[in-house]
Amino acid sequence: CPPSADEIAKARRIITSDICYSTETNTGQSGLVGYYYTLTGGMDYYEKYLDTVNAVTAGDVAAVAGRY
Repeated sequence: CPPSADEIAKARRIITSDICYSTETNTGQSGLVGYYYTLTGGMDYYEKYLDTVNAVTAGDVAAVAGRY
């Protein structure tokens, strides 16, 4: 059963808040940028992360949950 619209909205708020709060300081910003750069080799992932999160649908979540 896919998550409700409220559950998707809550997850988006939590993720967005986490990014916002974790980048309030220079240390937080450099740590997050460095983390994503180390994992992906570039800045594209970091720059598009919230757009990607906001594009996730209930169907996407249900599909992934069904695989695992």
